[in-house]
Amino acid sequence: TPHDYTVFFVSKQAEMSASGLKVIEDVLGLVKAGGQYTFVLNSHTDTMGDALENQKLTQERAEIVREALVAGGVDTDDIRVYAFGESDPPVKTADETDEPANQRVDIFLNE
Repeated sequence: TPHDYTVFFVSKQAEMSASGLKVIEDVLGLVKAGGQYTFVLNSHTDTMGDALENQKLTQERAEIVREALVAGGVDTDDIRVYAFGESDPPVKTADETDEPANQRVDIFLNE
């Protein structure tokens, strides 16, 4: 059965929220319990500001989550990263909309 998790970030920053750090702990708990998974990381941002800057921000966020997983014992070859920038927000909004729910990296685990 696949497991899905969402790591939220501080608005306009490549810094995980407190709840995001807890999500990483939960995911690593599954790995430490002997689970064999492949990981897909889908990184998003809201539509505030410059699209190129948002693209860079989502890449940074995805890398932070990837590095946290690798530091916790996940093989880097088992992680695929997709940085969507503001191009495919989970919560659809008008341009220049500050939407905290889009400041995120979604983690999909597949056994």
